[in-house]
Amino acid sequence: MVEMIGLSADGCVPQFVKSFVAGSDFSDYPDQLIGEWYVDPADRSVIHTPGNAVVAPCTSVVALAPRSDVEDGAAVLCSDAQIFTTEDAAATWSSPVQVPGAVNLAVTTMGYVIATVGLPECAGVQLTYLSVEPLIATPTGCLPVAIPAETMHGNVAISEATGSLWVWAGDTVKRSIDQGISWQ
Repeated sequence: MVEMIGLSADGCVPQFVKSFVAGSDFSDYPDQLIGEWYVDPADRSVIHTPGNAVVAPCTSVVALAPRSDVEDGAAVLCSDAQIFTTEDAAATWSSPVQVPGAVNLAVTTMGYVIATVGLPECAGVQLTYLSVEPLIATPTGCLPVAIPAETMHGNVAISEATGSLWVWAGDTVKRSIDQGISWQ
């Protein structure tokens, strides 16, 4: 099963869709949209939490990472490379953590992982883990890629599943089982 939130072809409004056939066909499930976290690309200063639309802690959210282990927990990456977390469905936000070069973030079993680019110590995508309490950012590994940092904004995806960290940067897709220290 594949689930995602995207914009509808009719009216360009957020919609929740599922596929039970590996993405060959999708069906709309509007009743499930209300229970999801998402950012509407038309207004990146508003975050939709399960049940409510709230003002984000910044004017432009680049990435949103909701935690499944804590229903009301999530992190946002803002366009100014600040990261905020919430544990109460965005009723309150943490103090910001500044992560220069941050372009994306995702949930991990350890908290969150942040993808950064343009750092002198990594010619590619630097990975930084962010613990939940207290918020501490710890660089862990680098995925070398031959792509200029200025072209990687919007072109880096990260995800963790079953102990593997996946990074997609440009044409490169790699997997790490040791938090980005080595790659397969």
